[in-house]
Amino acid sequence: MARRLQLPPIDPTESPDCAGLADDWIADGCAAWLHLAPGADPHMAINRFGALDGVENWRWREPDILLLLAAPGRVFAAPWVPARGIHGSIGTARTMAVVGGGHPAVPEIAASIRDRAPRLRDWAPTLACLLNIDLPESEGLDLTEASRLEPAG
Repeated sequence: MARRLQLPPIDPTESPDCAGLADDWIADGCAAWLHLAPGADPHMAINRFGALDGVENWRWREPDILLLLAAPGRVFAAPWVPARGIHGSIGTARTMAVVGGGHPAVPEIAASIRDRAPRLRDWAPTLACLLNIDLPESEGLDLTEASRLEPAG
């Protein structure tokens, strides 16, 4: 969660410079997903949306999907977004991970996250391994094995 400042929300559709570049968008706190309009020049869209007041960064997701990230304390326009706590952005992407209990895998996982902060996608393959479930589509690193990996170099 991130703190929301009392600044006007960002609406990418209000800027005349961005007219016609996106045909749909979804606000989610400090982030907004934009679907570029057919025929929109992606480089122009990035330049114009990225220059909007309150937009700090962007990520390219698909050939026609752009993720805009708001500056700290800023939010994208959405009437359903609460006045205070909002979904964060880059600055709130890290989460605290605590591993405890008596399971035999606890020391391995604890060693793994002590050496390298886990990513959210690491928990699915880790839990799948512990529960003996096959998740071939998971993208993360099994934290029960990460402590045994040797650094390159």
